[in-house]
Amino acid sequence: MKISPRQTIRVLHILAELKHSGAEMMYHAAAKLWKSEAINCEVLSIGQNIGAMAPVLEADGYRIHHLPFSRSPIHLFRAFRLFLRSKFDVVHIDVERGNLWYGLLARLAGTRRVFRTVHSVFAFEGALRMRRTWQRRFLRLIGITTITIGDSVSSNELRVFHNPSLQIPNWFDDRRFVPPTQAERQAARLRLRIPEDSLVLISIGNCAPLKNHAAILRALAMLPANLQVTYIHVGAEDEACSERKLAAGLGVLDKVLFHGFAKDIVPLLHAADVYVMPSWHEGFSCAALEAIGAGLPAILSDVPGLNDLRSLVPEVCWTDITPESIADAILRLQQMSSAQRRELGLRGSASVHERFGLDNGARRYAELYKPVNDEVTGLGRE
Repeated sequence: MKISPRQTIRVLHILAELKHSGAEMMYHAAAKLWKSEAINCEVLSIGQNIGAMAPVLEADGYRIHHLPFSRSPIHLFRAFRLFLRSKFDVVHIDVERGNLWYGLLARLAGTRRVFRTVHSVFAFEGALRMRRTWQRRFLRLIGITTITIGDSVSSNELRVFHNPSLQIPNWFDDRRFVPPTQAERQAARLRLRIPEDSLVLISIGNCAPLKNHAAILRALAMLPANLQVTYIHVGAEDEACSERKLAAGLGVLDKVLFHGFAKDIVPLLHAADVYVMPSWHEGFSCAALEAIGAGLPAILSDVPGLNDLRSLVPEVCWTDITPESIADAILRLQQMSSAQRRELGLRGSASVHERFGLDNGARRYAELYKPVNDEVTGLGRE
C-alpha cells in the first residue's frame, strides 16, 4: 500500500515590529517542531520597522513579509493581495491593532482557519471598549477563534469584552533554558567580573515604565550598605537613560551592570542568583518562564499576568510593586544559603519545564493548525 506524503500546512503569523520578545521568541523556539509537523510558517510584520528579530526568524526558515501598518485602503489592499495570492491554510493574528481588518480580509481571501491570539490584558474604557467588544463579536460571527495565553488574559477578555476564548499558555524553549552546572555558573560570573560572594539579581526587559525597574533600583538603595549585591539590567535603555540617572542619584550605580540588549541571555541567567520582575502588569511573561526554567529563584509582583503562576509555580517569592516589598524579598533570599537558593530554583525549574515547555504550547498550536481541528474548538461561532 502506497502511503501519501504528509500535506504541508502553510501558516501566516501577523506580528508588529519583530523584537526579541514574547511571541517572536516563542515562534523562534517552535520553528523546528513545526517543521517536523510539516507546518511551513511565514511572518507578516506590520511594524513601521521590520525589527531586529527578522533575520533570526528568517534563519529559522520563516519567510518574512513587511507591510507597515496604516489606515489607508492601500495597506488593506496589499494585505488582502498577500492573503489571496499565497492561499494560506491558516492566518494567525498576533496583534491588537487592525485585527478586525486582518481577520475579515483573510476570510474574504478564502482562508478557512483564522486564529487571533490576545497577548495582553487590555483595560479599554468608554467608546473604545464598546467598539472592541463589537469587533470581537464580529470576528466570532465569521468563524475566527480567539486564543488567550493565560488565566488573566482569558478572564479579562470574558469580563471586559464578553469574548470566550481557547486558552493555550505561552511556552519557552525548555531545551535551552536549563539550570547551569557549577562550572557554567562560575564561568558566566568570571566573564562578567562578578565576585563570587556577590548576590546577583537580574531583570530582562526594556525600560518601559510598566516594567517598574525603578522600584528595583530604589530597593537596592534600601539594602544594608555592607551587602555585596550586583544587579544585571538586561535590555535597551530609554533615550534619556533615565534609569541609569536614577541609579546614580540613589548612589547605587556601582551595584548595577547596565548590559543593554543581549542576543543570548542564557549565560547572563547562569551568572545570576535571583530573577526580579516587579511589573505593574503583564500578559503572561515568557521572560519569567525562561529565567525560572534556567533555575533562578524568582521575585515577581503579584499582578495580573504574573500571578497566573501562583498556583503553578509555588517556589516564586511574591511581592507588591513597591521598593520596600522588593527589598524585603531580596533580603529573605539573601539570608538563604546558596544551596537553599539552588534547591528552590531547581524546584521552580522543574515546575515550568513540566507545564510550559514546547510540548505544552507549540505542539498544541500545531494540532490546532491541522485540518482535522477545523471544527473542533467551537469558539468561532455564536
